Amino acid sequence: MDWWEFSKSFLYYLMLPILTILKWSLFVTRLVVAPFLYIIRGTFNIPIRIFNFLDRFEAFFIYIGVAITAGIIAAVIIHYSSTFMVVAFNLQSEPEPASGHRGRSIESYRTMREKKKPNESPAPSLAHEPLKPELTTSEILEMVENSGVSGQHGLLSTAILEEESDSDYGL
Repeated sequence: MDWWEFSKSFLYYLMLPILTILKWSLFVTRLVVAPFLYIIRGTFNIPIRIFNFLDRFEAFFIYIGVAITAGIIAAVIIHYSSTFMVVAFNLQSEPEPASGHRGRSIESYRTMREKKKPNESPAPSLAHEPLKPELTTSEILEMVENSGVSGQHGLLSTAILEEESDSDYGL
């Protein structure tokens, strides 16, 4: 045997216990880690399968993307052309005065109401006159016309009068 063969076999038998321990430890490690690797591979497979499923709708997505792009371009063109028209034809409205409130204040409403009260004459009310059951429909209508309420808007001008019917329709 020459020197090279001897050193090779010597190192092999010297390293055999270490290699055997490493081989068994690698086997145990693979046995323990295998379920986790399986879970990780399955987890990474989910997005891939989703993309494979969505791949079937590629034409639809292209259609929707083109429609969205065309809509955005049309909206921008309409916006800028309408802005140009407003400026070109001087269509902008006068800005409202920047006051702290909009509409009337409570004080102005009360003063207008106080000014309005003496000019108003109170309308005669039919609500205070009790209706007698012996009155006919024509008499009630005559009372409403004479009271001056018929020209006013509200519930009294649209009173609903019920008449007794001769037939009860089996009731």
